[in-house]
Amino acid sequence: MRKIHPKERYSKSATRNVVDLEMAKRTAQQMGWPTQGLKLELLSGGFMNANVLLESTSAKAVLRISAHDADLARKELAVAEHAKAAGVCVPQLLHNIQDGNRVCSLWECIEGETLEDFLLAEKEVSKELFHDIGAQLGKIHGIEFSSDGFLNSKLEISQDLGDSDKFLVTYMKRVLSDVPEERLSADTKQQLLSLIEREWHQVEASSQRKRLTHFDFNPKNIMLSSTGEFRAILDWEFAMPANALADFGNFFRFTYDYPEFAVVEFEKGYRGVRRCLPENWRASSRLLDLGAMCGFLERKENYDKTFFTARVVIEETLRAFADKMVFRY
Repeated sequence: MRKIHPKERYSKSATRNVVDLEMAKRTAQQMGWPTQGLKLELLSGGFMNANVLLESTSAKAVLRISAHDADLARKELAVAEHAKAAGVCVPQLLHNIQDGNRVCSLWECIEGETLEDFLLAEKEVSKELFHDIGAQLGKIHGIEFSSDGFLNSKLEISQDLGDSDKFLVTYMKRVLSDVPEERLSADTKQQLLSLIEREWHQVEASSQRKRLTHFDFNPKNIMLSSTGEFRAILDWEFAMPANALADFGNFFRFTYDYPEFAVVEFEKGYRGVRRCLPENWRASSRLLDLGAMCGFLERKENYDKTFFTARVVIEETLRAFADKMVFRY
């Protein structure tokens, strides 16, 4: 697979929440956070929402300022709390307030660094780490809903998608009919449509529908300690019930990021929690991840890095299925 540096895969959001640190300080004060000697640092990561590290003389916390409307922002808080109650390692929600249509939330600060930064620093990672991450995903997928669809702040289905696997096929076909050729060539579009027609039965046969799906489960949103132990899963803004195998496609989108043992240990950890993982999860998850690539290609803004990454992933997926190498990930 053609390698893309992790920091060069995605363009910055044109609509990301722009944060004034003085405004963040006032918000922290509204929440009762001590402002004497307070230090603020805008953290990297996040596509639209902004995260600010608050550090006083006695404590640390992360202030998250949502760019979404209030109901979507509160949905994220509710999902995170629900996952935490189910045994998923999620930072503790300390406080939240609503200012107009903007929701600001205060979270426990998890000391350490993301898995992405840990790997980029070429620090040694253990088999236990990937086993633990797989087990965490198993706990997330153990949370079941009545249907696939978008959630509201009460964790009710606000938009029922019915069978999300069928919905995704319809969605991808629509995107591919509309996306301009400079983003994806006509030949690649046709190959992708043919792949979907030929192989989508694998998704339907192995479907893990109605399960809480993180939809951003990747090294940017996994916190480790400074010595490489798993600590927490972050950023639940895209979570919804759907085919849970999509999270595997996201996490293993760039397998060259990981050591050779990562896939095997991750699968062991997951199966230790949820034994129902289908044998063809590698093929199904790669097919499902094509939906995310169509989502990237559909964006209205001119996101050149994101478009390039989508093309590379699509082309490599086509090659993997053509060469019968998909099961080797």
